[in-house]
Amino acid sequence: MAPPNVDIVLNGAIDVNGVHVFYQKGKSKQANHFYIRAQEVFFSKTVYPSTALFANVYQIGKEKVYSVETEEKKAQEFIKDNCFQFDVVEMLFFHLSRYEEYNCPKELHDEYDMMQTKEQFLVKHNIHQIPVVDQLVTIFYKTLGFDFGRKATTYRMTHDIDVIFRFPSVYKLSRSAARILSKGEGLERLGKLFYAYFKTTLFNQKDPFDTFDWLLQKAKYEQVIYFIAGGKTRFENFYKIDDPYILEIINSAKGLGYEIGLHPSYAAFDQEKLLRAEKLQLERISDSTVKYSRQHFLHYSFQKTASILETAKIKNDSTFGFQDVIGFRSGTGFEYHPYHFEEERKCTFTETPMVVMDTALLQEVEEDIEKARMVLFYFLKKNKENTKITFNFHNSTFDEVYRDAKEFRKLYEDLRQFLEKKSSD
Repeated sequence: MAPPNVDIVLNGAIDVNGVHVFYQKGKSKQANHFYIRAQEVFFSKTVYPSTALFANVYQIGKEKVYSVETEEKKAQEFIKDNCFQFDVVEMLFFHLSRYEEYNCPKELHDEYDMMQTKEQFLVKHNIHQIPVVDQLVTIFYKTLGFDFGRKATTYRMTHDIDVIFRFPSVYKLSRSAARILSKGEGLERLGKLFYAYFKTTLFNQKDPFDTFDWLLQKAKYEQVIYFIAGGKTRFENFYKIDDPYILEIINSAKGLGYEIGLHPSYAAFDQEKLLRAEKLQLERISDSTVKYSRQHFLHYSFQKTASILETAKIKNDSTFGFQDVIGFRSGTGFEYHPYHFEEERKCTFTETPMVVMDTALLQEVEEDIEKARMVLFYFLKKNKENTKITFNFHNSTFDEVYRDAKEFRKLYEDLRQFLEKKSSD
């Protein structure tokens, strides 16, 4: 994300290519040196809740960066007299470590025991669609004289395979119908459900969730597909990993250049043996070493999950994304090593934040697919440089019971064409 030839040290400086950068409590008195005044907020014993923090705007020319500070300030210059006007180091730590989520009180958790999206700092300040970390790093190094230019955004397509078929049995149909009635979703939706069922069973049409023949595509950018290989809660067990059709999907994905990843079951986020058993099962079925993971329902404990992933020898995780909006939950789209709070070190695996999830996009626009198209492509236009965007599209999202499946498929295929063109430029 940044050139490796500048180092920052607390209460000292390193001379690399003639650049000195001090990180200290007071101001450097030496001429021609840069310095960052330590804020000592997140690197202290006091825990600061998100409600006590402000995202102040700092400018350099026409460009903006955003701080994380305990005082609200008017917009001002990013650097004066070679002094950066806020603690760049603590800002990066706050976002990348997920400090606020590690310290989040239970009353701010959602139904999945995660920090509510609306309570997160970037969302509260409406800057979650800006890669504030990538933006800061780029401008910081440019200020030091290391201008590595504007790099085109890179992309990664992923798929979470939570369920294979909408209608595996009459029992499943009855459960779906009961859910629609219990939620008061109306007779029209119930009619769509039975219409889709009869098309599948009586007229031998493909199951609505069996979208793999066009969902999976060969691409010039990274691709990962995540499978659930076990579980013991109501959130999974909608297919068996040793189902022959799963093996067909896995082989097809591998032939198209996908990496095979694990979608650990809901309870595996804090159960080492369970996650390791699921990983071994997927490796056996897929005949490949599984290095990638994304937690089911993004269920991640900042106290426990990191150690479990390390023990299971996961090399790359892609859980850090929002459930109900699109954007940069960690302030970045690039891979990085998360912080291991319990042992005060970086994790051995890398995290590739999930930036755009289909269900989050649809929830954000209240199922308006035309609006989803506008929001998505405007977001891509805004973030066409100096970041990375990871997508997550489920095979089951193209559901004619809940939305115009043809229009949503058209949006997905247009996105694929857009990514292919951008990756070829």
